[in-house]
Amino acid sequence: MRWIPCLSICAALACSAPSLPSLPEASDDTPGSLTWVSLTTAVGEVAAEPSSVVAGQALRLVFEVRSVAGEPLAGVETVFSVQTDNFADLVRFPEGDRCLSDTQGQCSVVLVSRGGAGAFNLGARIAADPPVVESYPFVVLAQEDTARVTLDIETLGTLEWASGQGDPLAVDDRVLFLDVDQPAGRLVRVRLLDGFDNPLSGRNVALEVVQE
Repeated sequence: MRWIPCLSICAALACSAPSLPSLPEASDDTPGSLTWVSLTTAVGEVAAEPSSVVAGQALRLVFEVRSVAGEPLAGVETVFSVQTDNFADLVRFPEGDRCLSDTQGQCSVVLVSRGGAGAFNLGARIAADPPVVESYPFVVLAQEDTARVTLDIETLGTLEWASGQGDPLAVDDRVLFLDVDQPAGRLVRVRLLDGFDNPLSGRNVALEVVQE
């Protein structure tokens, strides 16, 4: 019957053990969410789509910060970053990479495409406990209205032509003469690029041979 005192001692020790501390509760001013509000051109405020940003375009993004209780929060800083494949330098922040929310909980940041086409993710982070972290995918497309043609012509070199310019081959020392007695022709490579050297795909290119 010696086990009875042991049980009593163990029970007494368990009863006297300190209770676990309660977890801290988030206050009403703790950031709880960051919501996308709008994406427009920085000048003129024309609605834009993140999946079709034009190379060289400047955009303004507006976000809203709310507390864990769902109320707009003022004075909260959001820090932005850009992630790309192969560390491509696609965009910049001309007004800084962070913004401070106003009395309505909104803040904005300006993004400017550097000209290169490609995809990137815009990261947004609010330092809180726990931190608020969001990521938004973007795609930069070639600038269609600045198309130009690049011609790589064997024996003549590389020539460029854009809409409104004269024929780059209509010069005496650039005439490509072909003779039936020549054993081989001349390789002509045509590339269609925008003003930032991004390739333009899906375009029809026609070449015309003039006989004199």
